[in-house]
Amino acid sequence: MRFGVLGPLAVWDGDGEPVRVPEAKVRALLADLLVHEGRPVSADRLIDDLWGDRPPGRPANALQSKVSQLRRAIGRDRVVYEAAGYRLRVEAGAGAGAGDFVDAFRFRELVGEARLQGDPRVRAELLGEALQLWRGPAYADFADEEFVRASAQRLAEQRLAVLEEQGEARLAAEDHALLTGELTDLVTRYPLRERLRGLQMRALYLAGRQGEALASYEELRGRLARELGVDPGPELAALHAGILRQDPGLAPGVRAGRGPVPRPGGGSTQDPPARVGQGAVPASSTGAPQASPRREGQDPVPGTGGGAAQVSATAVGRGSNLPAPLTPLLGRESAVREVQGLLERARVVTLTGAGGVGKTRLAVEVAGRVAGGGGGGGEGAVADGVWLVEFAGLRGGPDGSGVDGLAEAVAGVLGLRDDAPSGVPAPGADGGPLERLAAALRDRHMLLVLDNCEQVVEQAAHLTDTLLRTAPGLRVLATSQEPLGLTGEGVFLVAPLDEDDAVSLFAARAAASAPGFSLADPGDAEAVAEICRRLDGIPLALELAATRVRGLGVRELAERLGDRFRLLTSGQRGAPARQQTLRAVIDWSWELLSAPERIVLRRLAVHRDGCTLEAAEAVCAGDGVEREEVLDLLMRLVGRSLVVVVPGRAGVGVGVGAAAGGVTRYRLLESVGAYAVERLREMEDLRGVRERHLRYYLALAERAEPYLRGGGQREWLARLDAEAGNLRAALEEAVRGGSGSGFGSGSGFGSGDVAGRLGVALAWWWLLRGRLAEARRYLSEVGRLGVGGAELRVLWGAFALLTGSGGGAWGGGGICSCAGGCGVGGVSSVDICGFDGAGRAVPRAPEGAGPVAFCGFDGAERAVPRAPDGDQPAESCGFDGAGRAVPRAPEGAGPVAFCGFDGAERAVPRAPDGDQPAESCGYDVAERTVPRASADPDDVRHVGARLLWLYAYALFSAGEQTRSEEVNSCALRGAEESGDLWGAAASLSLRAMHALIRGDLGTIPRDGLRAAALFAELGDRWGELQTVTPLAVLAEIKGDYEEAARRQDEGLRIARELGLEAEVAARLSGLGRLALLTKEWQRARELHEQARDLAVAQGYRYGEIHAEMGLALGARRAGDLDAAESYLLRIRDRHADVSSPVGDHLLHAELGFVAELRGDRARAEAEHLLGLEIARTLAEPRALALSLEGLAGAAALAGARETGGAEHAALLLGAADAARRRVGAPLPPAERGDVDRATAAAKAALGEAAFADAFARGAELPPGELPHPRIPAPPG
Repeated sequence: MRFGVLGPLAVWDGDGEPVRVPEAKVRALLADLLVHEGRPVSADRLIDDLWGDRPPGRPANALQSKVSQLRRAIGRDRVVYEAAGYRLRVEAGAGAGAGDFVDAFRFRELVGEARLQGDPRVRAELLGEALQLWRGPAYADFADEEFVRASAQRLAEQRLAVLEEQGEARLAAEDHALLTGELTDLVTRYPLRERLRGLQMRALYLAGRQGEALASYEELRGRLARELGVDPGPELAALHAGILRQDPGLAPGVRAGRGPVPRPGGGSTQDPPARVGQGAVPASSTGAPQASPRREGQDPVPGTGGGAAQVSATAVGRGSNLPAPLTPLLGRESAVREVQGLLERARVVTLTGAGGVGKTRLAVEVAGRVAGGGGGGGEGAVADGVWLVEFAGLRGGPDGSGVDGLAEAVAGVLGLRDDAPSGVPAPGADGGPLERLAAALRDRHMLLVLDNCEQVVEQAAHLTDTLLRTAPGLRVLATSQEPLGLTGEGVFLVAPLDEDDAVSLFAARAAASAPGFSLADPGDAEAVAEICRRLDGIPLALELAATRVRGLGVRELAERLGDRFRLLTSGQRGAPARQQTLRAVIDWSWELLSAPERIVLRRLAVHRDGCTLEAAEAVCAGDGVEREEVLDLLMRLVGRSLVVVVPGRAGVGVGVGAAAGGVTRYRLLESVGAYAVERLREMEDLRGVRERHLRYYLALAERAEPYLRGGGQREWLARLDAEAGNLRAALEEAVRGGSGSGFGSGSGFGSGDVAGRLGVALAWWWLLRGRLAEARRYLSEVGRLGVGGAELRVLWGAFALLTGSGGGAWGGGGICSCAGGCGVGGVSSVDICGFDGAGRAVPRAPEGAGPVAFCGFDGAERAVPRAPDGDQPAESCGFDGAGRAVPRAPEGAGPVAFCGFDGAERAVPRAPDGDQPAESCGYDVAERTVPRASADPDDVRHVGARLLWLYAYALFSAGEQTRSEEVNSCALRGAEESGDLWGAAASLSLRAMHALIRGDLGTIPRDGLRAAALFAELGDRWGELQTVTPLAVLAEIKGDYEEAARRQDEGLRIARELGLEAEVAARLSGLGRLALLTKEWQRARELHEQARDLAVAQGYRYGEIHAEMGLALGARRAGDLDAAESYLLRIRDRHADVSSPVGDHLLHAELGFVAELRGDRARAEAEHLLGLEIARTLAEPRALALSLEGLAGAAALAGARETGGAEHAALLLGAADAARRRVGAPLPPAERGDVDRATAAAKAALGEAAFADAFARGAELPPGELPHPRIPAPPG
C-alpha cells in the first residue's frame, strides 16, 4: 500500500488503485500518524490534534472508533497499538520496492541516491524523479491544522532545496537554455533566497546573458537594503565580482556557495540551548567525555606479513582508520577494479572466499582507493570517511555480541558514544545501540568496511540492512566466508592468485625472509612454481611457507611440502580443497615448532585483539615455559609469520588503537588464531590459561581504576582502550566462572565475586569512554549470578539511568531508600514497583520463598517470587512475547498482584497475613499498597561517596533533579566525613550544576571554584571539565565575557586533549554564543557551524541543536529573519522527540521575537504565552523574565495605537527586571537589544513619566501576582 502526503492526502493499494478513507476525522488521524513517520503517538496527543479544545464526551472511546474506521479502510495490521500509543506500520527506509511506502520517504531516498552520483546528468535525472512525486503542497487538505504545519513546512523547504540542487546539477551538465526560464520563475516566487539567485545568475551568465545576471544581483541588493537593511552574503558578492571580471572559474560544474538551507532527510539533534545570557540555562555540556574515532584493538591487516601503523582521524569530514599496508598488493589489480565497479552499482558488496585467500587485504586496498577518490560511488560518496570495523573478536549469541554488540563496535570506531555531554538534564539515549547508530548515520556519506562477518553473519546482515535502510548515503563493503544474503547485495568471490602472481608473492616474501634469494636459478624457479601449485595460490599459505626458505631452501621445501600434503590431507576429504591446503600448511608449520613455541602460540590464542609483552608473559608462562623465555619465543613466532607485531606509536594520545601509548602489541593472524584455539582446547591447560588471562586483566583493571581520576588519566585510558577486547573476554569468562560453567572449585576463581570485582574496576572506564550500554549489559550479567552487594546494585542502577533504561530491578534486589534519604542502598530480596515516583517500597518475599526476581523479558509486565525446590511446575508469566515461564507462588503466599499503574514493569507479591500494615506506593490511584522495605543506616558508608555521586550524576542526566540533589547531598556528606577529595570535588561540581538549573547564582561560584581547585590538585582533567559549564555560564550571565571565554577555551583544550569530540562541539557552541554577545558575527557563525558539523559527525543531537540555535540567534541579530526562522523550525520539527522544557522555552521565546520583529503581534504573543507557561513550571526566574520581556515586546507593538498596550508593556518590563535582580542577574548591556526595543516603543507611546510609573508598579509586584500577560485586542 502507498501513502501520499506530497499533495492532498492519498492512499493507493498494491495495484495503484485509490483507497477511500472515509470521514474527515479519520483522514486527519491518518495524516497525524503519517506525520510521525512510523513513531508511536500517544492517545492524548491524537485527541488534542483531532478535536483541539472541544473534545467529545468520551474522547478515548471516540478515538478508538476513528482508529477502527481507519483500520477497516487500510488494513487492521497497519495501525499498531503499543504502550507509547498508536503508530502506522511504515518504515522510513521503505522504497518503491517495499510492500508499504510513503511518497515523502521515497522522495528522501531518491535525493540520497542522487547525491551519490558523480555524473551530473544522472544526478539531475534522479532529483527530477524525486520532484515528480509532488502533487501539490504537502498535506494540502490539512494545511490549517497545527499538527501537520511543521512537517508541511519542512517538506516544502526540502523541496526548494532539491530544486536548487537540481539546478546545480543541470548547470554542471550544461543544460542552460530551459533552466534560465525555470530559475527566473522560482526567483520571482522566492526573491530572497540567495542560493537560488546565485543559480539564476550563473545560468544567465553561462547562456551569454551577462547583463541580465548583473541586473538580477542589483535587484536583490536593492530589495535586501530596503526590506532588511543588509547586503547580499559574501558568496553571492563573490559570484557578482566573478561575473564582472568573467572569471574562468564560473565554468559548468563549479558550484555556488550555500546558505543556511536545510538538507532534505536531515539528521538528528537534541535540546536547544538557552538564549544567550537571558533565558533558562544554556544546555552546554560537561557530561561524560567523547572518544575519538578508533578501532578497539586496531590490528594490521591479516596477510600483509606484519603490522601497520594505525591512522586515527576525526569523524568530521573525510577520515579513515584504514591501516597502512607495509607491502604492495600483488596480483589483484583486476579484482580491485571489479570490486570498485560493484560498489558504484550496489550499496552493499560482500567479498567471499576461503580463509587466508586475502579478502581483508583486498577490501582494505579497495577502501583505500575509494577514500582517495578512486571510485566507489562517485564524488561526495565518502565525504564522511572510510572506516574499518573488525568483527573477528565478536561472537553471535546471548553473550552480548549480538546485533547490538556489532552496533557498539561500529559506534566505537566512529567515536559515537551512548552518552552525551549534559549541561542540563537530558532524556536517556533513544532506543538500543542499533537504533542510536542508525540515527547517527542517517545523513552520513561514508563507506563502512565490515571485516570477518562469518562468525556473526546473521547479526551482521541485520545490522547492515537496518543501516542501509536508514542512511541513504551509506555503503558497506563486507568480508565473509559466505554472503550476507541481503536484497541488492553484490557478491565477489576472491579467488586464489594465478600462478604468475603467486610466484611473485612467494618470491617477494622469501626474499624478505632470506636476503639474497632470487629466481635466477632455473631449478629454484621450478621449485617455487611447484610450491605455488601445491599451495593453490592461497596468499596466507604462501607467506607461511616462504618463511621456511631461509632454513630449507626452495627445493627441499618443495619436496617436504609434497610429503606433508600427502599425509595431512588424507584424513580431511570432507573439507573443501583450498581449506585442506591452508590447514595442511598451518599443520606443517605447527609440527616444525619446538614444544615451547607451540605452548606460547596456543596460549596467545586466548587473547582478543592481540596483547602486550607483559600480558603475554603473564598468560603464556608456566607449565613448560618460563616467564623470561616468552619474549624470545615470541620473536621466533614473529619470524615464522605466525605472530604479527603491531608497533606502538610514541607520543600518540588517547584513542589511537591497538598500540596506543607507544606499547608494541602481538597478535595472531585470523586463520592461525583459529587453529591455535583448536590446539588449546585439546590440551589440559585450557582452564589454567583462561584463569591466568582473567587474573591478569582483573589486576590491570584494578590497577588502572584509581588513575582514571588523577594525573595518569590519559595514559591509563589509552591502555584500557587498547585492551577493550581482552577486557570484554575477561568479563565473559568471569561470568561463566561465576555461573559454575567456568573454573573448577579448586581454582579459587569459581566465584561470581571475581565478575563483580571486574565490573566495579571497569565502571569508571565505561563512564569516561561512554560505553554505557556495555556497562549495563555486563553488570546485568553479574546481577544474574546473585553476587555482590549495594555497590554493584548502585553501579547497575546508575548505568541503567544513563542509558535511559530507568532504575529497574537488579538481580534479586533493588535500590531502596537509605536512612539519609538519598534514595539508594542495599536491601536483599526486594524489588521496586516500577513507578518512578513510588517511594521505593515493596514487600519482602514470603518466608521460605526465594527472592523476588524479574522474569527475564525486558518488556514483561510481571515479576513473581521463585518457587522453592520441589514446587509445582512453572506457568506462563502472562506476557505473550515473553518467552519465559515462572514458578507458582509458594504455599501460603498471596497471589502475585499488579501494582496498579498501567505503565509499570513490575508486580509484587501480596504481603503475608499478619504482616505490618501496608503504606502507599506513592501513586494516588495505585489500587495496591505495599510495605516499605527497611532501611540500612550503614548504606551510605557501605556504598561510598564516589558511587553515590555517580548515581546522583545519573539521576541528573535522566532529568530527576530533586532525587539527584538528595543523593548528591549524601555523597558530599560521605566524602567530607571520609576525607575523599575526589568525591567532594565531584559532588560540589554537580551541586553547582543543580544551582545553575535552579537559578541559585550565589552557590555556583562557591561550589564550582572549590571543585575546580580540588580537581586541579588531583590532576583529573575530566573532573576539571565538569566545572566549566556552571562557571562559564555564570560569567556569561554576569556580563564578564572575558572570564566566560577563558573558561570555555580551557574546556576546549581539555576536551581536545582527552579526545572528547562531542565535548569539543559543546565548547565551540559556547564560544560561538560569546562571539554573538561581543558582536563578532562572522566568528560566531564559523564557530557554530564547526560545532554543528562536529556534533552531526558524532551523532550528538543536543550539540547539533545548540549550534543551530546559535546560528538562529546570529541570523536574527544580523536581520536575516527568514534564516533565523528556518533554523528554529528545523529544531522544532526534527527534534521534538528529544525536547525538554528548557529547550522548548527558548524555542518559543526566539520564535516570538522573530514574529515581533516582523510586526506579527498575534504570533509573537502566542509564542511567548507558551513560553511563559513552561517558565512557570521551570520555576527559574531568568526564564520567567525572558518570557515577560517577550510579551512586553508584543504589547509594545500595539503601543502606537493604544496606550493600554504600552502601559502593559511597561508593567511586564518592570516585573521582568525585578525577577532578574532578585537572583543577582540583571541584563548586561550586550544583551539588552530586545528589552531596549520594547522600552523605546512603550516610552514613545506613554512618555517618560508614565512609563517610569508603570515600570515601577510592575517591579513591585510579588512573583505570584504578575500582570496578566494577555494583550488587549485592538478596538473594533
